[in-house]
Amino acid sequence: ISRIIESKPEELRLFLEEAAGVSKYKERRRETENRLKDTRENLTRVEDILRELNSNLDKLERQAEVASQYRALQTSGELKLHQLWFLKHRDAASEEARVHKAVAEAMTALEARTADLRHSEAELDTIRQAHYAASDELHSHQGSLAEAALEVSRLEERIRYVVEGRSRVEQRLVELKAQNEQWGQRQTEATHEIERVAEQIGTADEQGEVLAAQAEEHSGNLQGFDDAVRTAQNASNEQRTKVAAVQQQIQVLAAESRNLDDQRRQLATRREKLAGEHQQLTAPDLARLDELKRQHAVAEEAQGVADARLHELNEQVPGLDEERRVRQSAVNTEGSAQAALSARLEALRALQAKVQTEGKLKPWLARHGLDALPGLWTKLHIETGWETALEAALRERMGALHVGRLDTVRAFASDAPPAKLAFYTPPQAAIANTHQTLSKLSDLLRLNDAGLKALLNDWLEGVYTAPNVDAALAARDKLTHGEVIMTREGHAVSQYAVSFYAPDSEQAGMLARAQEIENLDRQLRAQVLIAEESRRALVRAEAAYSGASQRLVTARREAAEVQTRAHQQQVELLRLSQLAEATTTRRTQLHGELAEIDAQLESLAERGATGEAKFEELDMQLATTQERHAELDDGVIGANAKLTEAREQLRALERQSQEAQFASRSLAARRGELQRGIETATQQLAGNDVSHGQLQEELVRLTDA
Repeated sequence: ISRIIESKPEELRLFLEEAAGVSKYKERRRETENRLKDTRENLTRVEDILRELNSNLDKLERQAEVASQYRALQTSGELKLHQLWFLKHRDAASEEARVHKAVAEAMTALEARTADLRHSEAELDTIRQAHYAASDELHSHQGSLAEAALEVSRLEERIRYVVEGRSRVEQRLVELKAQNEQWGQRQTEATHEIERVAEQIGTADEQGEVLAAQAEEHSGNLQGFDDAVRTAQNASNEQRTKVAAVQQQIQVLAAESRNLDDQRRQLATRREKLAGEHQQLTAPDLARLDELKRQHAVAEEAQGVADARLHELNEQVPGLDEERRVRQSAVNTEGSAQAALSARLEALRALQAKVQTEGKLKPWLARHGLDALPGLWTKLHIETGWETALEAALRERMGALHVGRLDTVRAFASDAPPAKLAFYTPPQAAIANTHQTLSKLSDLLRLNDAGLKALLNDWLEGVYTAPNVDAALAARDKLTHGEVIMTREGHAVSQYAVSFYAPDSEQAGMLARAQEIENLDRQLRAQVLIAEESRRALVRAEAAYSGASQRLVTARREAAEVQTRAHQQQVELLRLSQLAEATTTRRTQLHGELAEIDAQLESLAERGATGEAKFEELDMQLATTQERHAELDDGVIGANAKLTEAREQLRALERQSQEAQFASRSLAARRGELQRGIETATQQLAGNDVSHGQLQEELVRLTDA
């Protein structure tokens, strides 16, 4: 109740709507709007799908036109290709005769040339024998000449080798002499440099020892400076801790003082508000309160009557709504069934029309004025499931055309149809069946034309039926010459053969489709009547639901108005009652709170005086500790300066000592390198002496040669 009294106008409206039961209808309205929105989106998607299907239909029509053009061009191409093959065959026959004649002439010329060739071969054998004898003599003289030339070449090569060897040995001796002089000079220079390096190493070692001693001495003095700095820092840190402790106490005291001031201000502000609220408190109107109680009782009675009527209508509307949905569902179901039957019927009719208009026979029939005659299959009716068996038995006779006299088709012998085609004339009287051993296929026909029935009895004479191939095979011993048993699938079983049926032309299945079209047409007419009845029932249910809904809306509006008035009176009654009670309670609370605030203000004044005295004492103590801390900081700074100077001197001595050690190691490495150079020069000189002796011996051998 307090939330209702203190609520804003928007929140109060929500409470009233919830109490009056309006919220659930708003929720239903939102759901209905959402469903309408979804329906609009579905319609948009359906339109998009229709546009896409229309565009695809245009494409398919263009593709069909292109396909028909392609078939025409392909037929023309095949004809021209056959003509080309005929022309090539004729040209090839002419070319073959010409080639045979040329071959005979060539054979005659070849025989004459063969005789001349044999005469020339005999003369060539005589000349070849004389040539062989002359060649043998020439080869003997050429061998002697080659031996002499080989000996001359060997002597010239030997002389050239000796001359080149002497030149090479003399040049090598000159090079060895120059190398010996160079290696001797390098050995002498390396010896002198080793002596200088030894003197420099001694000097560097002495300097390194002196610098190391000085660095060790400064390192010992550095420990004293470190101790002095550490002692000064400890004293300074202790004094800093004391200063921080005093400052912390002062900060705590200042924070406490600020807190006391804030509390005094808050208490003073609160006392002013409470005093103002005590002055503004007023007593409620008791006469107005009694009048509101009487009006509220009258409003509750009116609300009970409106709620009873509303409850009755609420129970009626859901039943009517459910009936309407059931009727709508029935209409949708029947409409879908009608659309499916209509679509199936239209598709079968389109396929049937397409099959009738396409094919090789259509132009021929049009040329002879027979394209308007209906085929035999349009007049046939057979039990469901046996259409394929009838087509397999009749084959091309399914499309047979009716003529008055069969003699008239004699004119078509000179211009025969391009495909299988049959003509028939119904007999004048029925033809009796000669055999009745099995169930005949003609007994399954449902024909009203006696002539047509006699014709089919003639064509189907000796054609029996069986449910499947196994039954047909079991009954084939009952067959005589020329008789067959047909199964539902169109397979034929005779005494000594079994033929399996398969559609072999575009006309296959026309009878089954025709019977299915008739059945679908009857079903569609019945479905239209059912759908119309469902729609009329839906209209009646919609009218009943709309009337009840309108009455329900009126009752709800009236109940909401009555409930709103009762609720407003109840809210006002509760407000005045609670206001009177709250005024008395609040006045008592204000007296107690004002007394408590006065006591708290006196306590805060006493704590403030105590804090002021302690603050002055801590301020004097802080000044003394800060002065002592400044003196100790100056001592730390001086000790650090001395320590830094000592460390710089120590680092300079250590750096000089390291430089002296590095110079000594560098000189030692240089001395080792020079010694290795002297050893290399000695080994090279010894190797050159050995090479010199070998070259002298080789020079002597070349001179003797």
